[in-house]
Amino acid sequence: MRKHRIERNLAFPTEKFRQQIRSAAKERCFRSEQAFILAACKNELERGDSTEATVQLEARIAATLANTGKQVLRLPLRIRGSKYSRSSLWYTHSLPSPIPCCSTF
Repeated sequence: MRKHRIERNLAFPTEKFRQQIRSAAKERCFRSEQAFILAACKNELERGDSTEATVQLEARIAATLANTGKQVLRLPLRIRGSKYSRSSLWYTHSLPSPIPCCSTF
């Protein structure tokens, strides 16, 4: 049983571009230029789907950050002001002492 093949000739815009395709296909061990081009098309189609998922993820993260900011602003001032004063925007605290190195034991 033979595979059904659909073929289409490609017109490369320049000879330099075709040489770049040939050399890239050879460097990446593709059997032919066509195999390289088909793999590139497949990757592009898959990346398009992941781009949409990334946009949706970014929107969810932005909404979560906005909601968290609103919740912080709703906290009573005495709770928010316990560590931070209105006069100082920066709060500095002491860091814990460093953990001794394993070689000192």
